[in-house]
Parts: sequence; C-alpha cells; structure tokens
Amino acid sequence: GEYRNHLESLVEERTRELKDSQAQTIRKEKLATVFQMASSLSNELRNPLTIMGNSAYFLKEKMGVTDDMVRKHLDFIHDEVFKSDKIISSILDLTRARSLSLIKADVNKIVQYALSEFKIAETIHIKTQLGEKLPIIELDHKRILSIFKNLIANSLQAMPEGGSLEIKTDVKGGFICIEFRDTGVGISEENIQKIFDPLFTTGEKGIGLGLAIAKEIIDEHKGSISVESEIEKGTISKIKLPIT
Repeated sequence: GEYRNHLESLVEERTRELKDSQAQTIRKEKLATVFQMASSLSNELRNPLTIMGNSAYFLKEKMGVTDDMVRKHLDFIHDEVFKSDKIISSILDLTRARSLSLIKADVNKIVQYALSEFKIAETIHIKTQLGEKLPIIELDHKRILSIFKNLIANSLQAMPEGGSLEIKTDVKGGFICIEFRDTGVGISEENIQKIFDPLFTTGEKGIGLGLAIAKEIIDEHKGSISVESEIEKGTISKIKLPIT
C-alpha cells in the first residue's frame, strides 16, 4: 500500500511537471506572437498619431483659433496623442531586443524618471514613498523603465475621473520591492487570473498593454511581478527585483 501510494504520488508530480512545462512552452510561443504583433502595430499606429498631433498643433497655433472651447478640445487631442505615443514607445522598448543589457542602477531614480515622463492631470494625486539608501542593483535600465512607465500608464488610464497613485520602494528579504497602488476602476477577479496571458484582452478600462511582456522581463531578472485588484477600489501592482 505504501509503495503504491508513493508511486501514485510520483506519477502525479511528474504529470504536474509535464503540464507546467507544456504551459510554459505555449506561453513562450504566444509571447513570440505578441512581440511580433505589438512591434508591428506600434509602428503602424505611430504615423497616424503623429499626423493627428501635428494637425492639432497647426490648427491651434498657426490658424490662430480663438474659440476657447475649440482650443480646449485641440489641447485634449494633443494630450491624448502625446500619452498614446508614450505608451507606444514603452511597448517598442519592451519588444525590441531579447537579451538583457544589465547595468548598475538606482531603482528610485528610475521611478522618478518614469513619473517625469507623464503629464499628470490635476484630478490625480501622486504620492511617492521611496525607501532611503536602496542598494544599487544590476538591471536592464531601459526595460525596467519601460515596465514602470507601462504600470503608471495603466493606473492613469484606470482613473479617468481622477484618483490617487501611490508608488513605494523598499527592501525585503534580499529583494527591492516596488509597489504601484491606484484608486482606479479595478480588475475583476475572473480577469485578474488571466492578465499575464499574452493573448488575453478585455473591454475593461485600466487593463494596460504589455503585462505579459513585463512578466517575461521581470522573470529574466530572477524577480517577480504580481497584481491584486478589486472592482471600483483599485489595483496594486508589485515588482520584486533581487539585490545582486
């Protein structure tokens, strides 16, 4: 009986390992497709966005539009084009090179630079709690910056009526922990299980682009990324990067 139980246990464990390996292979194949699609779509979108932005600027500055309402809407167009271009840049940065380019970097400075790249609406309150004397670690600066920008963009998109975004950094158990906490629309329990699936899409606002790619890059850093969320309460994204 004991031998049989042990054998069954071994078979179950091996079956689980095979399923995990198969799931990982499928995920890698999906990711390869996503990298190709994201890069292609981003490049295709950039051209019309540039035309829209330039047209809005021309109408406002060169045509001497004086109607306040028209100027306001032209500003809206310009701001949204600018925001979209930032997201596209972020995706292209994530999808271009496959191997990591590691340098010694300060995570707090990357957070601050990522934030500086956004024009934050007056209705959104930004709070940062950056841990003092964080150790300098080796990471792919460009890609980690792109992931931070992507998470910030997700949070801002999830708060169209305003809200707050809090970013914290600290050290826990050999890792630098970075937390992005917003008060946005949130993600349903059903969808939270699928957000790292490379081909998962949803109509809900606030589900940003690039989470599957972000997970792949964080995994390559031997770190982790997780997301907790509640509808109408907000979302918390956590990244852990090993201290090297």
